[in-house]
Amino acid sequence: MIASDAAVVWVRYECYTARRAPVPAPSGDTSHWPETMIVYHGTTADCREGIIAEGLRPGSYVAPNKALSQDYAYDRAITLGADACVVFELDVPDPMVTEVEAWWWTGKQLILPLGCPPSCIVSIDDADPRPYQAIDIEPA
Repeated sequence: MIASDAAVVWVRYECYTARRAPVPAPSGDTSHWPETMIVYHGTTADCREGIIAEGLRPGSYVAPNKALSQDYAYDRAITLGADACVVFELDVPDPMVTEVEAWWWTGKQLILPLGCPPSCIVSIDDADPRPYQAIDIEPA
């Protein structure tokens, strides 16, 4: 995608969402956005370096809370047979996040239609998520 295509996509997105917020440059400079929100993206550890280098691709799903991202990342790692999983904490401009129809188990699900640059990454949690998923199912 060349720069002019990225600008056209951004303009179309801006028209579609009917937001009146300032439009960031296609380069990913989001420093002038007044409103930001913290979202989380969980995936397998194999994707860690790529996301650190390039950011999230357009159409990436994110969650409003860390627990949902940890659950998804762990499930994805088990399903694909990955060695580990990772959760990214992202600080993104509010207008870059769109709510989408969610599966019944996810609650609120969000998407980044244009992705986000690596500069949005606040922290990376590559700890084992199993302790967070532990539920006391044994009788007391």
